[in-house]
Amino acid sequence: MKIGIERLLRFAFGALVAGMTVFCGAFAWYAMTDIQPASLPLQFDLKAGSGLRAAASQMQRAGVLTHPERFVAMARLLGEPEFTMLFHQGIKESIHVAAVDEDAILLATFDSRTTVGMVRLFAKEAGAAIGAILAEARERSARVGALEGPRGPMTAAPRFARGLPRSLSGPSG
Repeated sequence: MKIGIERLLRFAFGALVAGMTVFCGAFAWYAMTDIQPASLPLQFDLKAGSGLRAAASQMQRAGVLTHPERFVAMARLLGEPEFTMLFHQGIKESIHVAAVDEDAILLATFDSRTTVGMVRLFAKEAGAAIGAILAEARERSARVGALEGPRGPMTAAPRFARGLPRSLSGPSG
């Protein structure tokens, strides 16, 4: 009886090891296999200035959405009056387009070595930084207005005059 149980345990252990080997091999094969899209990405155009409902209807006519009302409801649940990011997935490369502000967009191209989530994360951070820089540049140009004239004959601003030879720094240098 003892020999029968020992033999059964060895058989069960061997089957478990064989099963785990097959599972790990199948998982490795699945992880390393490229996923081919069923067809090329669907291309369609949205009319400029379309609202959320109009855009959903246009996407339904193009075959992108089957239930446009769900798309509209999800956008409203998320509190999004508009979507400011667009993602195009290609076979080898993809494009991420995001609005920085009303006058600028950020465009990033990437391949399969980068995930969409990473691109979205870095694009969000980069967009915020670029938006702040653009806002500051616009504020400065509004404050300065016309170009300033020269400060005077052969004179430099006091903070720069220290490094100039006495003949160039003017009477105050």
